Amino acid sequence: MAYDHREDIASGVSATGRTAGKVAMFLGKVAANGARATAKMTEEALRERRRQEIVNLNNLVQQLIYTMSQVVEPSLQNSKQALMAEIVVLERGLATQNQNTNSEHFIVNHISTGKEMERLHKSATHIQSELNRLLGQQEQMRSGSSQSGQRHYHEREETRDDSASMNGAERELYEAYKTLEIDPEASDDEIKKQYRRLLKIWHSDKAGNDADLLDLMTKKTQEINNAYDIVKKARGFK
Repeated sequence: MAYDHREDIASGVSATGRTAGKVAMFLGKVAANGARATAKMTEEALRERRRQEIVNLNNLVQQLIYTMSQVVEPSLQNSKQALMAEIVVLERGLATQNQNTNSEHFIVNHISTGKEMERLHKSATHIQSELNRLLGQQEQMRSGSSQSGQRHYHEREETRDDSASMNGAERELYEAYKTLEIDPEASDDEIKKQYRRLLKIWHSDKAGNDADLLDLMTKKTQEINNAYDIVKKARGFK
C-alpha cells in the first residue's frame, strides 16, 4: 500500500497557518504600540507648542502693561482704565489655557481651546492697537498739533481752578466732555464718533464671566451715556 503524504501536507499547512497567525498578531501589536507611541509624541508636541504660544502671549501682555504706564495724560485715563480691564480678562484667559494645556483631557479639547487661543490673540492685537492710538493721541496733545483742539483741553486740565467759577450747568457740561475724553471745541461728528468708540471699548461682552468686571463696565457705559446725553442737549443734536 502506497504511503499517503496528504496528512503530512495538511499538518504542515495547519502549522504554517498557526505560525502566520501568530506573526500577524505580533505585527498587529507592534503596529498598535507604534501608533500609540506616535500619538503620544504628537500629543506632547501639541502641548509644547501650546505652552510656547501661551508664554509668547504672556510676554506680550507684560509689554503692554509696561507701555500702558506711559499713558499719563489725565484726559486719557478712562480709555487707559478700559484697556487695563481688557488686559485683566486676557490674563485670566491665558491662565485658564495654561490649566487646559496641563489637563489629561488636553487632546480631546484641543480644537475648542485652539479657538479660544485665537480669540485671545485677537484681544491682544486689539489692545495693542488701542494703546498705540492712545500714545499717538497723547503725543499730539503734548506737541499741540491735535486738529481737534486737544491742547486747549489739556491746558484746562492743568488749570482746574478755572472750573471753580463755573455754575452747576457749566460744570456738568465740562465734566461730560471729560467723561467723553474729547475737547469742547470738537465738532458734532467727532463727538458722535468718540461716543461710539468709548461704548465699544467698555462693551460688557469683554467682561466674560467676571462679575466684578461686568459691574465696572456697566457703570462706565452708564456714565458715558449720561455724558453724551448732556452734550447732545447742550448742542442740540440727536
